[in-house]
Amino acid sequence: MSTSASKTVLRSSLVLSFFMLLAGLLSYLTLVVLAFSFGTRQEMDAFFAASTIPQILSSVISAALSSTFIPVFIEARQKDERNAWKVASISANGLFILLCFLAIAGFLFSRSIITGLNPGFSQETSTASADLFRIFLFSQIFSGTSILLTSLFYAQHRFFQPSVALGLNNLMTLLFVVFLKKDLGIKSIALGTLLGSLTQFVLLGQIFTREKRFSLTIDFKKKELMKLARLMWPLLVGAIFYKTNALVERFLASRLTEGSVSYLGYANTIITALLIMLTQGLSTALFPKMSEYAAQNDVKGLKEILSKALRVLIMITVPVAFFLALAKFELVSLIFERGNFTRPATIAVGKTLIAYLGFFVVAAILPPLVNTLYSLQETLIVAAVGIFGFLLYVFIAIILSGHFGYLGIAAASSVQYLISLFVYLALIKIKIDGLDIPVIRRCLLKSLLAGGFAVLLCLASDRWVKASMSPPLYLIILALLGAISYVLALIVLKTDELKLIPLNFSFLGKSRP
Repeated sequence: MSTSASKTVLRSSLVLSFFMLLAGLLSYLTLVVLAFSFGTRQEMDAFFAASTIPQILSSVISAALSSTFIPVFIEARQKDERNAWKVASISANGLFILLCFLAIAGFLFSRSIITGLNPGFSQETSTASADLFRIFLFSQIFSGTSILLTSLFYAQHRFFQPSVALGLNNLMTLLFVVFLKKDLGIKSIALGTLLGSLTQFVLLGQIFTREKRFSLTIDFKKKELMKLARLMWPLLVGAIFYKTNALVERFLASRLTEGSVSYLGYANTIITALLIMLTQGLSTALFPKMSEYAAQNDVKGLKEILSKALRVLIMITVPVAFFLALAKFELVSLIFERGNFTRPATIAVGKTLIAYLGFFVVAAILPPLVNTLYSLQETLIVAAVGIFGFLLYVFIAIILSGHFGYLGIAAASSVQYLISLFVYLALIKIKIDGLDIPVIRRCLLKSLLAGGFAVLLCLASDRWVKASMSPPLYLIILALLGAISYVLALIVLKTDELKLIPLNFSFLGKSRP
Protein backbone atom coordinates (compact mmCIF):
# COMPACT_ATOMS: atom_id res chain seq x y z
CA MET A 1 0.00 0.00 0.00
CA SER A 2 1.38 3.42 -0.93
CA THR A 3 2.19 6.06 1.69
CA SER A 4 -0.67 8.30 0.59
CA ALA A 5 -3.09 5.38 0.68
CA SER A 6 -1.90 4.43 4.17
CA LYS A 7 -2.48 7.99 5.37
CA THR A 8 -5.95 7.98 3.83
CA VAL A 9 -6.82 4.76 5.61
CA LEU A 10 -5.41 6.17 8.86
CA ARG A 11 -7.45 9.35 8.63
CA SER A 12 -10.61 7.40 7.86
CA SER A 13 -10.00 5.00 10.73
CA LEU A 14 -9.30 7.84 13.17
CA VAL A 15 -12.49 9.65 12.16
CA LEU A 16 -14.52 6.47 12.57
CA SER A 17 -12.86 5.56 15.88
CA PHE A 18 -13.29 9.05 17.33
CA PHE A 19 -16.98 9.33 16.50
CA MET A 20 -17.66 5.74 17.55
CA LEU A 21 -16.03 6.58 20.87
CA LEU A 22 -18.16 9.73 21.09
CA ALA A 23 -21.35 7.85 20.15
CA GLY A 24 -20.48 5.14 22.68
CA LEU A 25 -19.92 7.79 25.37
CA LEU A 26 -23.30 9.39 24.64
CA SER A 27 -24.99 5.99 24.78
CA TYR A 28 -23.29 5.30 28.09
CA LEU A 29 -24.43 8.62 29.51
CA THR A 30 -27.97 7.82 28.44
CA LEU A 31 -27.79 4.46 30.19
CA VAL A 32 -26.25 6.09 33.28
CA VAL A 33 -29.20 8.49 33.51
CA LEU A 34 -31.64 5.60 33.11
CA ALA A 35 -29.78 3.55 35.72
CA PHE A 36 -29.91 6.48 38.16
CA SER A 37 -33.63 6.94 37.64
CA PHE A 38 -34.87 3.36 37.32
CA GLY A 39 -32.08 1.04 38.58
CA THR A 40 -33.03 -2.56 37.83
CA ARG A 41 -36.76 -2.14 38.45
CA GLN A 42 -39.48 -3.32 36.09
CA GLU A 43 -39.13 -0.17 33.94
CA MET A 44 -35.64 -1.26 32.88
CA ASP A 45 -36.77 -4.85 32.32
CA ALA A 46 -39.49 -3.40 30.05
CA PHE A 47 -36.95 -1.21 28.23
CA PHE A 48 -34.41 -3.97 27.56
CA ALA A 49 -37.16 -6.36 26.43
CA ALA A 50 -38.75 -3.75 24.14
CA SER A 51 -35.47 -2.74 22.51
CA THR A 52 -34.30 -6.30 21.78
CA ILE A 53 -36.14 -6.97 18.50
CA PRO A 54 -35.45 -3.48 17.05
CA GLN A 55 -31.75 -3.91 17.87
CA ILE A 56 -31.74 -7.35 16.26
CA LEU A 57 -33.48 -5.93 13.19
CA SER A 58 -30.80 -3.25 12.92
CA SER A 59 -28.05 -5.87 13.33
CA VAL A 60 -29.58 -8.10 10.64
CA ILE A 61 -29.80 -5.20 8.17
CA SER A 62 -26.23 -4.18 8.94
CA ALA A 63 -24.92 -7.74 8.62
CA ALA A 64 -26.67 -8.24 5.28
CA LEU A 65 -25.66 -4.88 3.78
CA SER A 66 -22.22 -4.12 5.21
CA SER A 67 -20.25 -6.52 3.03
CA THR A 68 -22.53 -6.78 -0.02
CA PHE A 69 -24.05 -3.42 -1.00
CA ILE A 70 -20.84 -1.38 -1.25
CA PRO A 71 -19.06 -3.69 -3.77
CA VAL A 72 -22.20 -3.94 -5.93
CA PHE A 73 -22.71 -0.15 -5.88
CA ILE A 74 -19.05 0.57 -6.71
CA GLU A 75 -19.06 -1.92 -9.57
CA ALA A 76 -22.26 -0.40 -11.01
CA ARG A 77 -20.89 3.12 -10.60
CA GLN A 78 -17.74 2.31 -12.55
CA LYS A 79 -19.90 1.24 -15.47
CA ASP A 80 -22.67 3.83 -15.33
CA GLU A 81 -22.91 6.55 -12.66
CA ARG A 82 -26.56 7.30 -13.33
CA ASN A 83 -27.58 3.66 -13.22
CA ALA A 84 -25.67 3.14 -9.96
CA TRP A 85 -27.69 5.82 -8.21
CA LYS A 86 -30.86 4.33 -9.65
CA VAL A 87 -29.86 1.02 -8.05
CA ALA A 88 -29.22 2.87 -4.78
CA SER A 89 -32.62 4.58 -4.95
CA ILE A 90 -34.45 1.30 -5.58
CA SER A 91 -32.60 -0.34 -2.69
CA ALA A 92 -33.42 2.54 -0.33
CA ASN A 93 -37.07 2.59 -1.42
CA GLY A 94 -37.44 -1.16 -0.96
CA LEU A 95 -35.79 -1.13 2.46
CA PHE A 96 -37.90 1.82 3.64
CA ILE A 97 -41.15 0.14 2.53
CA LEU A 98 -40.15 -3.17 4.15
CA LEU A 99 -39.37 -1.45 7.46
CA CYS A 100 -42.69 0.43 7.35
CA PHE A 101 -44.51 -2.87 6.86
CA LEU A 102 -42.64 -4.48 9.78
CA ALA A 103 -43.32 -1.48 12.02
CA ILE A 104 -47.07 -1.59 11.29
CA ALA A 105 -47.20 -5.35 11.83
CA GLY A 106 -45.26 -4.98 15.09
CA PHE A 107 -47.57 -2.19 16.21
CA LEU A 108 -50.66 -4.35 15.67
CA PHE A 109 -49.27 -7.42 17.44
CA SER A 110 -46.95 -5.72 19.94
CA ARG A 111 -48.62 -7.07 23.07
CA SER A 112 -48.65 -10.66 21.79
CA ILE A 113 -45.00 -10.42 20.72
CA ILE A 114 -43.78 -9.02 24.04
CA THR A 115 -45.83 -11.49 26.08
CA GLY A 116 -44.74 -14.44 23.96
CA LEU A 117 -41.05 -13.56 24.18
CA ASN A 118 -41.13 -12.60 27.87
CA PRO A 119 -43.57 -15.04 29.47
CA GLY A 120 -42.35 -14.31 32.99
CA PHE A 121 -43.28 -10.61 32.89
CA SER A 122 -46.15 -9.27 34.97
CA GLN A 123 -49.08 -7.67 33.16
CA GLU A 124 -47.86 -4.20 34.10
CA THR A 125 -44.33 -4.84 32.79
CA SER A 126 -45.67 -6.39 29.57
CA THR A 127 -47.91 -3.38 28.93
CA ALA A 128 -45.08 -0.90 29.49
CA SER A 129 -42.74 -2.95 27.28
CA ALA A 130 -45.31 -3.17 24.47
CA ASP A 131 -45.75 0.62 24.50
CA LEU A 132 -41.98 1.12 24.19
CA PHE A 133 -41.73 -1.60 21.54
CA ARG A 134 -44.13 0.22 19.18
CA ILE A 135 -42.06 3.41 19.31
CA PHE A 136 -38.74 1.58 18.89
CA LEU A 137 -40.08 -0.21 15.80
CA PHE A 138 -41.06 3.04 14.10
CA SER A 139 -37.62 4.50 14.86
CA GLN A 140 -36.16 1.51 12.99
CA ILE A 141 -37.75 2.77 9.76
CA PHE A 142 -35.30 5.67 9.83
CA SER A 143 -32.28 4.11 11.54
CA GLY A 144 -32.52 0.96 9.39
CA THR A 145 -32.64 2.95 6.15
CA SER A 146 -29.75 5.05 7.49
CA ILE A 147 -27.57 1.94 7.41
CA LEU A 148 -27.91 1.81 3.61
CA LEU A 149 -27.38 5.59 3.33
CA THR A 150 -24.21 5.24 5.42
CA SER A 151 -22.97 2.54 3.02
CA LEU A 152 -23.37 5.03 0.14
CA PHE A 153 -21.15 7.52 1.95
CA TYR A 154 -18.55 4.84 2.72
CA ALA A 155 -18.53 3.74 -0.93
CA GLN A 156 -17.37 7.26 -1.80
CA HIS A 157 -14.78 7.27 1.02
CA ARG A 158 -16.80 9.85 2.93
CA PHE A 159 -16.75 9.03 6.63
CA PHE A 160 -17.29 12.36 8.38
CA GLN A 161 -20.97 13.05 7.73
CA PRO A 162 -22.22 9.56 8.68
CA SER A 163 -20.17 9.75 11.87
CA VAL A 164 -21.60 13.16 12.78
CA ALA A 165 -25.14 11.95 12.00
CA LEU A 166 -24.69 8.96 14.32
CA GLY A 167 -23.35 11.22 17.07
CA LEU A 168 -26.32 13.59 16.73
CA ASN A 169 -28.68 10.62 16.88
CA ASN A 170 -27.24 9.54 20.22
CA LEU A 171 -27.06 13.14 21.49
CA MET A 172 -30.74 13.69 20.73
CA THR A 173 -31.63 10.53 22.63
CA LEU A 174 -29.56 11.61 25.64
CA LEU A 175 -31.12 15.09 25.75
CA PHE A 176 -34.63 13.63 25.62
CA VAL A 177 -33.90 11.32 28.55
CA VAL A 178 -32.18 14.01 30.64
CA PHE A 179 -34.87 16.66 30.27
CA LEU A 180 -38.06 14.62 29.86
CA LYS A 181 -37.62 11.54 32.06
CA LYS A 182 -39.55 13.15 34.91
CA ASP A 183 -42.56 13.83 32.70
CA LEU A 184 -42.41 10.82 30.37
CA GLY A 185 -40.68 8.23 32.55
CA ILE A 186 -39.04 5.32 30.72
CA LYS A 187 -40.91 6.34 27.55
CA SER A 188 -38.46 9.24 27.18
CA ILE A 189 -35.76 6.85 25.87
CA ALA A 190 -38.10 5.51 23.16
CA LEU A 191 -39.24 8.96 21.98
CA GLY A 192 -35.65 10.23 22.07
CA THR A 193 -34.55 7.28 19.95
CA LEU A 194 -37.32 8.03 17.44
CA LEU A 195 -36.35 11.70 17.10
CA GLY A 196 -32.64 10.87 16.98
CA SER A 197 -33.06 8.28 14.23
CA LEU A 198 -35.20 10.73 12.23
CA THR A 199 -32.46 13.37 12.56
CA GLN A 200 -29.84 10.88 11.34
CA PHE A 201 -32.04 9.86 8.40
CA VAL A 202 -32.61 13.47 7.29
CA LEU A 203 -28.89 14.32 7.44
CA LEU A 204 -27.82 11.22 5.51
CA GLY A 205 -30.66 11.55 3.00
CA GLN A 206 -28.91 14.61 1.61
CA ILE A 207 -26.66 12.27 -0.36
CA PHE A 208 -29.67 11.77 -2.64
CA THR A 209 -31.36 15.17 -2.54
CA ARG A 210 -28.39 17.52 -2.97
CA GLU A 211 -27.51 16.35 -6.47
CA LYS A 212 -31.01 15.11 -7.41
CA ARG A 213 -29.90 11.48 -7.48
CA PHE A 214 -33.06 10.11 -5.92
CA SER A 215 -35.93 8.53 -7.83
CA LEU A 216 -39.12 6.78 -6.73
CA THR A 217 -38.43 3.89 -9.10
CA ILE A 218 -39.02 0.35 -7.87
CA ASP A 219 -37.59 -2.24 -10.23
CA PHE A 220 -36.27 -5.26 -8.36
CA LYS A 221 -35.49 -7.13 -11.60
CA LYS A 222 -32.39 -5.06 -12.37
CA LYS A 223 -29.35 -7.30 -12.70
CA GLU A 224 -27.41 -5.37 -10.04
CA LEU A 225 -30.19 -5.93 -7.52
CA MET A 226 -30.43 -9.59 -8.46
CA LYS A 227 -26.70 -9.93 -7.77
CA LEU A 228 -27.10 -8.07 -4.49
CA ALA A 229 -29.91 -10.44 -3.51
CA ARG A 230 -27.77 -13.50 -4.30
CA LEU A 231 -24.98 -12.20 -2.07
CA MET A 232 -27.29 -11.05 0.70
CA TRP A 233 -29.69 -13.93 1.17
CA PRO A 234 -27.36 -16.31 3.02
CA LEU A 235 -26.22 -13.51 5.32
CA LEU A 236 -29.79 -12.41 5.87
CA VAL A 237 -31.02 -15.90 6.72
CA GLY A 238 -27.99 -16.56 8.90
CA ALA A 239 -28.27 -13.23 10.70
CA ILE A 240 -31.93 -13.88 11.51
CA PHE A 241 -30.66 -16.84 13.51
CA TYR A 242 -27.38 -15.75 15.05
CA LYS A 243 -28.49 -12.21 15.81
CA THR A 244 -31.45 -13.51 17.80
CA ASN A 245 -29.36 -14.75 20.73
CA ALA A 246 -30.73 -11.75 22.62
CA LEU A 247 -34.31 -12.98 22.14
CA VAL A 248 -33.45 -16.31 23.71
CA GLU A 249 -31.61 -14.47 26.45
CA ARG A 250 -34.62 -12.27 27.25
CA PHE A 251 -37.02 -15.23 27.01
CA LEU A 252 -35.06 -17.27 29.55
CA ALA A 253 -34.20 -14.34 31.82
CA SER A 254 -37.81 -13.13 32.01
CA ARG A 255 -38.63 -16.39 33.83
CA LEU A 256 -36.01 -15.70 36.50
CA THR A 257 -36.08 -13.21 39.38
CA GLU A 258 -36.91 -9.55 38.68
CA GLY A 259 -33.83 -7.69 37.49
CA SER A 260 -32.29 -10.63 35.61
CA VAL A 261 -33.11 -9.07 32.23
CA SER A 262 -31.57 -5.78 33.39
CA TYR A 263 -28.39 -7.41 34.74
CA LEU A 264 -27.78 -9.05 31.37
CA GLY A 265 -28.74 -5.86 29.52
CA TYR A 266 -26.35 -3.62 31.46
CA ALA A 267 -23.43 -6.07 31.20
CA ASN A 268 -24.05 -6.69 27.50
CA THR A 269 -24.07 -2.95 26.86
CA ILE A 270 -20.63 -2.57 28.48
CA ILE A 271 -19.21 -5.50 26.50
CA THR A 272 -20.70 -4.31 23.20
CA ALA A 273 -19.39 -0.77 23.64
CA LEU A 274 -15.88 -2.06 24.37
CA LEU A 275 -15.99 -4.30 21.30
CA ILE A 276 -17.04 -1.43 19.05
CA MET A 277 -14.26 0.81 20.35
CA LEU A 278 -11.60 -1.90 20.13
CA THR A 279 -12.39 -3.53 16.78
CA GLN A 280 -14.79 -1.50 14.64
CA GLY A 281 -12.38 1.13 13.29
CA LEU A 282 -9.69 -1.43 12.48
CA SER A 283 -12.13 -3.88 10.86
CA THR A 284 -13.74 -1.17 8.71
CA ALA A 285 -10.37 0.04 7.43
CA LEU A 286 -9.00 -3.48 6.97
CA PHE A 287 -11.81 -5.09 4.97
CA PRO A 288 -11.23 -3.27 1.63
CA LYS A 289 -7.57 -4.31 1.64
CA MET A 290 -8.46 -7.92 2.39
CA SER A 291 -10.96 -7.84 -0.47
CA GLU A 292 -8.25 -6.50 -2.76
CA TYR A 293 -5.93 -9.41 -1.95
CA ALA A 294 -8.78 -11.88 -2.42
CA ALA A 295 -9.69 -10.34 -5.79
CA GLN A 296 -6.07 -10.69 -6.90
CA ASN A 297 -6.02 -14.29 -5.64
CA ASP A 298 -3.07 -13.28 -3.47
CA VAL A 299 -3.39 -15.91 -0.73
CA LYS A 300 0.02 -15.04 0.73
CA GLY A 301 -0.96 -11.39 1.12
CA LEU A 302 -4.32 -12.34 2.64
CA LYS A 303 -2.69 -14.67 5.18
CA GLU A 304 -0.12 -12.05 6.08
CA ILE A 305 -2.65 -9.28 6.70
CA LEU A 306 -4.90 -11.67 8.65
CA SER A 307 -2.02 -12.78 10.87
CA LYS A 308 -0.98 -9.21 11.60
CA ALA A 309 -4.53 -8.11 12.34
CA LEU A 310 -5.06 -11.01 14.76
CA ARG A 311 -1.85 -10.25 16.61
CA VAL A 312 -2.72 -6.56 16.96
CA LEU A 313 -6.16 -7.43 18.31
CA ILE A 314 -4.71 -10.00 20.73
CA MET A 315 -2.32 -7.39 22.14
CA ILE A 316 -5.17 -4.91 22.57
CA THR A 317 -7.74 -7.35 23.93
CA VAL A 318 -5.67 -9.17 26.57
CA PRO A 319 -5.11 -6.16 28.88
CA VAL A 320 -8.74 -5.05 28.57
CA ALA A 321 -9.91 -8.56 29.50
CA PHE A 322 -7.58 -8.54 32.53
CA PHE A 323 -8.90 -5.11 33.50
CA LEU A 324 -12.51 -6.30 33.31
CA ALA A 325 -11.70 -9.30 35.50
CA LEU A 326 -9.77 -7.21 38.02
CA ALA A 327 -11.99 -4.11 38.29
CA LYS A 328 -15.42 -5.41 37.30
CA PHE A 329 -17.27 -4.12 40.36
CA GLU A 330 -15.42 -0.79 40.42
CA LEU A 331 -16.17 -0.25 36.71
CA VAL A 332 -19.90 -0.99 37.08
CA SER A 333 -20.05 1.15 40.22
CA LEU A 334 -18.37 4.08 38.47
CA ILE A 335 -20.74 3.91 35.51
CA PHE A 336 -24.07 3.03 37.10
CA GLU A 337 -24.13 2.94 40.92
CA ARG A 338 -26.15 5.98 41.90
CA GLY A 339 -29.79 6.75 42.55
CA ASN A 340 -31.90 3.61 42.15
CA PHE A 341 -28.96 1.52 40.93
CA THR A 342 -27.93 -0.10 44.20
CA ARG A 343 -24.83 -1.98 45.37
CA PRO A 344 -26.47 -5.43 44.94
CA ALA A 345 -27.18 -4.51 41.32
CA THR A 346 -23.52 -3.54 40.88
CA ILE A 347 -22.39 -6.93 42.20
CA ALA A 348 -24.86 -8.78 39.96
CA VAL A 349 -23.79 -6.90 36.80
CA GLY A 350 -20.10 -7.32 37.72
CA LYS A 351 -20.53 -11.09 38.01
CA THR A 352 -22.35 -11.09 34.67
CA LEU A 353 -19.36 -9.33 33.07
CA ILE A 354 -17.16 -12.23 34.16
CA ALA A 355 -19.60 -14.72 32.66
CA TYR A 356 -19.45 -12.75 29.40
CA LEU A 357 -15.63 -12.58 29.41
CA GLY A 358 -15.12 -15.49 26.98
CA PHE A 359 -17.63 -13.91 24.59
CA PHE A 360 -15.79 -10.59 24.83
CA VAL A 361 -12.33 -12.02 24.09
CA VAL A 362 -13.44 -14.13 21.12
CA ALA A 363 -15.72 -11.45 19.65
CA ALA A 364 -12.82 -8.97 19.80
CA ILE A 365 -10.44 -11.11 17.70
CA LEU A 366 -13.03 -12.76 15.46
CA PRO A 367 -13.72 -9.97 12.89
CA PRO A 368 -10.55 -10.52 10.77
CA LEU A 369 -11.38 -14.25 10.47
CA VAL A 370 -14.95 -13.52 9.39
CA ASN A 371 -13.82 -10.73 7.05
CA THR A 372 -11.41 -13.15 5.40
CA LEU A 373 -14.34 -15.37 4.43
CA TYR A 374 -16.33 -12.31 3.34
CA SER A 375 -13.44 -11.18 1.13
CA LEU A 376 -13.49 -14.64 -0.47
CA GLN A 377 -17.27 -14.17 -0.96
CA GLU A 378 -18.00 -17.20 1.23
CA THR A 379 -21.17 -15.67 2.66
CA LEU A 380 -22.95 -19.02 2.75
CA ILE A 381 -20.29 -20.49 5.03
CA VAL A 382 -20.50 -17.52 7.41
CA ALA A 383 -24.28 -17.90 7.54
CA ALA A 384 -23.99 -21.65 8.23
CA VAL A 385 -21.58 -21.08 11.12
CA GLY A 386 -23.91 -18.43 12.49
CA ILE A 387 -26.90 -20.76 12.45
CA PHE A 388 -24.84 -23.55 14.04
CA GLY A 389 -23.70 -21.14 16.76
CA PHE A 390 -27.25 -20.00 17.47
CA LEU A 391 -28.57 -23.55 17.87
CA LEU A 392 -25.61 -24.38 20.09
CA TYR A 393 -26.27 -21.30 22.22
CA VAL A 394 -29.94 -22.17 22.71
CA PHE A 395 -29.04 -25.68 23.89
CA ILE A 396 -26.31 -24.49 26.29
CA ALA A 397 -28.31 -21.52 27.61
CA ILE A 398 -31.31 -23.67 28.51
CA ILE A 399 -29.08 -26.07 30.47
CA LEU A 400 -26.92 -23.47 32.23
CA SER A 401 -29.78 -21.10 33.09
CA GLY A 402 -31.43 -23.93 34.99
CA HIS A 403 -28.36 -24.27 37.21
CA PHE A 404 -26.87 -20.76 37.36
CA GLY A 405 -29.72 -18.40 36.46
CA TYR A 406 -28.83 -15.26 34.49
CA LEU A 407 -25.10 -16.01 34.92
CA GLY A 408 -25.62 -19.28 33.04
CA ILE A 409 -27.25 -17.39 30.17
CA ALA A 410 -24.22 -15.10 29.89
CA ALA A 411 -21.80 -18.02 30.18
CA ALA A 412 -23.62 -19.78 27.32
CA SER A 413 -22.58 -16.93 24.99
CA SER A 414 -18.95 -17.40 26.04
CA VAL A 415 -19.06 -21.15 25.36
CA GLN A 416 -20.78 -20.64 22.00
CA TYR A 417 -18.21 -18.10 20.80
CA LEU A 418 -15.26 -20.20 21.93
CA ILE A 419 -16.54 -23.18 19.92
CA SER A 420 -17.32 -20.94 16.92
CA LEU A 421 -13.74 -19.62 17.03
CA PHE A 422 -12.34 -23.12 16.52
CA VAL A 423 -14.80 -23.68 13.67
CA TYR A 424 -13.65 -20.50 11.93
CA LEU A 425 -9.99 -21.42 12.41
CA ALA A 426 -10.67 -24.79 10.79
CA LEU A 427 -12.41 -23.09 7.85
CA ILE A 428 -9.55 -20.63 7.41
CA LYS A 429 -7.13 -23.56 7.32
CA ILE A 430 -9.15 -25.07 4.47
CA LYS A 431 -9.65 -21.86 2.50
CA ILE A 432 -6.20 -20.25 2.71
CA ASP A 433 -4.10 -23.13 4.00
CA GLY A 434 -4.16 -21.99 7.61
CA LEU A 435 -2.36 -19.32 9.62
CA ASP A 436 1.13 -18.78 10.97
CA ILE A 437 0.13 -20.40 14.27
CA PRO A 438 3.59 -20.35 15.97
CA VAL A 439 3.87 -16.57 15.50
CA ILE A 440 0.32 -15.98 16.76
CA ARG A 441 0.86 -18.35 19.71
CA ARG A 442 4.07 -16.51 20.64
CA CYS A 443 2.25 -13.16 20.55
CA LEU A 444 -0.55 -14.57 22.74
CA LEU A 445 1.90 -16.00 25.27
CA LYS A 446 3.84 -12.72 25.57
CA SER A 447 0.59 -10.75 25.89
CA LEU A 448 -0.61 -13.06 28.67
CA LEU A 449 2.72 -12.81 30.51
CA ALA A 450 2.72 -9.01 30.20
CA GLY A 451 -0.91 -8.88 31.28
CA GLY A 452 -0.21 -11.10 34.28
CA PHE A 453 2.67 -8.82 35.32
CA ALA A 454 0.42 -5.77 35.01
CA VAL A 455 -2.27 -7.43 37.13
CA LEU A 456 0.22 -8.32 39.89
CA LEU A 457 1.53 -4.75 39.93
CA CYS A 458 -2.00 -3.35 40.12
CA LEU A 459 -2.93 -5.74 42.93
CA ALA A 460 0.19 -4.74 44.86
CA SER A 461 -0.66 -1.05 44.45
CA ASP A 462 -4.42 -1.40 44.89
CA ARG A 463 -4.67 -0.73 48.63
CA TRP A 464 -2.40 2.32 48.50
CA VAL A 465 -4.10 3.83 45.44
CA LYS A 466 -7.60 3.17 46.83
CA ALA A 467 -6.69 4.79 50.18
CA SER A 468 -5.21 7.87 48.52
CA MET A 469 -7.85 8.67 45.90
CA SER A 470 -11.58 8.87 45.29
CA PRO A 471 -13.21 6.05 43.21
CA PRO A 472 -13.21 7.73 39.76
CA LEU A 473 -9.58 8.87 39.98
CA TYR A 474 -8.59 5.59 41.64
CA LEU A 475 -9.90 3.56 38.72
CA ILE A 476 -8.25 5.83 36.15
CA ILE A 477 -4.87 5.67 37.91
CA LEU A 478 -5.14 1.89 38.24
CA ALA A 479 -5.93 1.59 34.53
CA LEU A 480 -3.01 3.84 33.55
CA LEU A 481 -0.64 1.91 35.83
CA GLY A 482 -1.77 -1.35 34.27
CA ALA A 483 -1.45 -0.04 30.72
CA ILE A 484 2.04 1.38 31.24
CA SER A 485 3.32 -1.75 33.00
CA TYR A 486 1.76 -3.92 30.26
CA VAL A 487 3.53 -2.03 27.47
CA LEU A 488 6.84 -2.03 29.37
CA ALA A 489 6.57 -5.77 29.92
CA LEU A 490 5.93 -6.28 26.18
CA ILE A 491 9.05 -4.25 25.42
CA VAL A 492 11.13 -6.31 27.88
CA LEU A 493 9.79 -9.49 26.27
CA LYS A 494 10.90 -8.11 22.88
CA THR A 495 7.44 -8.38 21.40
CA ASP A 496 7.81 -7.75 17.68
CA GLU A 497 4.07 -7.13 17.31
CA LEU A 498 4.46 -3.72 19.00
CA LYS A 499 5.69 -2.54 15.60
CA LEU A 500 2.33 -3.49 14.12
CA ILE A 501 0.36 -0.97 16.17
CA PRO A 502 -1.17 1.20 13.43
CA LEU A 503 0.70 4.43 13.88
CA ASN A 504 0.70 4.82 10.10
CA PHE A 505 -1.21 1.66 9.06
CA SER A 506 1.92 0.32 7.40
CA PHE A 507 0.94 -3.09 8.85
CA LEU A 508 -1.68 -3.33 6.12
CA GLY A 509 1.13 -4.19 3.80
CA LYS A 510 2.00 -2.98 0.34
CA SER A 511 -0.25 -3.49 -2.62
CA ARG A 512 0.84 -6.25 -4.92
CA PRO A 513 0.59 -5.95 -8.68
